[in-house]
Amino acid sequence: MKQYLLLIFILILTPAIYADDDDDDNFSFFGDLFDNLVDSIEEVPELFLEYSLRILNQSLEPFLNSIKNQLGHNPNIDNNHTTWKIITYTLSFLYLLLILYAGLLFITAGTDSMKKQQAKEWITNVIIMLILIQSSFYLYGIVLELGSGMNQAILNLIPNEFYTVNSLSYLELGSQIVMVIVYVLILIITLLFLVIRTIIIFLGVVLLPLAIFLYFIPPMQAYGKFFINLILVFVFSTFLASLILLTISNLTLSGDYSELVKTSINIGGFLLINILFIALGFLIISNASLGSFKTKVSLSVKYFKDFTDNTKNEEYQRLKQDNLNKQLDLYEKYKEKYGGN
Repeated sequence: MKQYLLLIFILILTPAIYADDDDDDNFSFFGDLFDNLVDSIEEVPELFLEYSLRILNQSLEPFLNSIKNQLGHNPNIDNNHTTWKIITYTLSFLYLLLILYAGLLFITAGTDSMKKQQAKEWITNVIIMLILIQSSFYLYGIVLELGSGMNQAILNLIPNEFYTVNSLSYLELGSQIVMVIVYVLILIITLLFLVIRTIIIFLGVVLLPLAIFLYFIPPMQAYGKFFINLILVFVFSTFLASLILLTISNLTLSGDYSELVKTSINIGGFLLINILFIALGFLIISNASLGSFKTKVSLSVKYFKDFTDNTKNEEYQRLKQDNLNKQLDLYEKYKEKYGGN
């Protein structure tokens, strides 16, 4: 009887024990779900900042990649080789005219040593002009390769994290968004200047023969200098821009600045590049205007001197003729009076 009572007691307790185990499992499941939910809620602000950071950098990347490509590479001038040939062939007819002019000047110089020297200078200039123009395409390519190599070497020293926003905080989120908008606008202006530079560099292979030709023609020398300076300045302007970026990157990455301050410094660096392009443009234009003015002044002085010399010579010849006429008149009167021969 006692054994049956013990068995019944065990059977009664067994469901209660299993019920306690199920309650523990249910409690553990809901506890884990609650913990995961809390953890997810805690990660929302961090995920929002990461998402915002990704959006800000994605808005910068297209412009930054284009600018780095423009700084590190020059346009392919092979597409302009046919046009360059046409220009050089056209100028070859002018070489012949200049040589004929120099030869005619030498022949008609007679005993005038100054005209002979001028004719020799013309022939020398034509020979130098011929050599430079015929080799201008290859010389221009070498200069472009040299500029690209120097720019690429400098850009490789700048780490990628310099260009982008690397971290965000809620305290600086609003200010950082405004700064990135300003950053994008400055990058667009920089890219516009670089595109203009690329167009000038691409056309430079055609302009260079004309510039060399004009440089060796004394009345047109100022225009030749203008085009040569324009091409050389824009070829090596990106080297200065790369140096500016390298200096700014060393400044921002070496100091313990906040991300907002770093973005401000980056904006200042690209703004400085824009100012550089504007200053170089004004410098070229002002030098060309000044050179043209000097040329005009020198030519005016030369013509005035020649005119003065001719006037003095004519006055001397007139006085000499008047004096001779007076002597002849006196002689005629003497003959009439004394009847002498």
